[in-house]
Amino acid sequence: MNLNYAVIKLVCCAWMLVTCVSNAWSQDEEPAVYYLNINQTSHSVHEIKGNIIALQYNDSYGQWKELPLTIYNWKREKIAQLNLSKSFGLNNFVINLFELNDAWDLNKVYTLVITNERNHKLETLIKLMPKPKLGPEVNIVINPIQFKCDALSPKLMDFYGEIKGGKAPYSTQWFVLNNQRDDFLYQPRVEVIPSAGKTMVVSVDKSPDYYVILYVTDACGNKEEKTVHIVCEDERKKINTLFIEPIDKDKIYKAVEWKH
Repeated sequence: MNLNYAVIKLVCCAWMLVTCVSNAWSQDEEPAVYYLNINQTSHSVHEIKGNIIALQYNDSYGQWKELPLTIYNWKREKIAQLNLSKSFGLNNFVINLFELNDAWDLNKVYTLVITNERNHKLETLIKLMPKPKLGPEVNIVINPIQFKCDALSPKLMDFYGEIKGGKAPYSTQWFVLNNQRDDFLYQPRVEVIPSAGKTMVVSVDKSPDYYVILYVTDACGNKEEKTVHIVCEDERKKINTLFIEPIDKDKIYKAVEWKH
């Protein structure tokens, strides 16, 4: 009975490792190849999720040794031009877009234009898409328990995180920093969440302004963070703003070093 349990546990762990490695390859080491037939003009926009395109061209003439290819941006400005060596019959060309130009804009339409021996221009439209997000999605939920901005009133607030996506389990770290973001109001808290869902509740009993930051790392090493800035407006006895904004990670690291 115990032996069977050990075997099952080992298999599960191995599956998780393989899944993480596969995700890393698909994002960095082996980008997806997008195949395009460029023998005719197409008005459809092809959404490219990697940087490698494979062009298929069937040469019916065999008069030229090279096929001219020009790429224009959405302003019809020429950004790349090359001559593809070809022969009569079926030709395949694999092109790394990043080697042609290092300033591609995502979600913009580019036009690939080839000119054949009959001086016909064939156009293909492409659009580079953002890489799919592999890591977790993180949100901070705010629950004012007893809170007023006047000096004598309580300042108790609860925070908890909501995590979905990525690969469980998740390592979470909570930071509560002062308004300058250079000192802890509370010591950082670390927790491991076995599955997607809600984190533990963090209670803060401090006067604004301050920042609450949640860092999440999934089992594959993908990282995500959320920041909430708690603000009181001086002239009104209420919470003025609760909003999420990016935070400079160096500020947190300096605070950690200062505390050690």
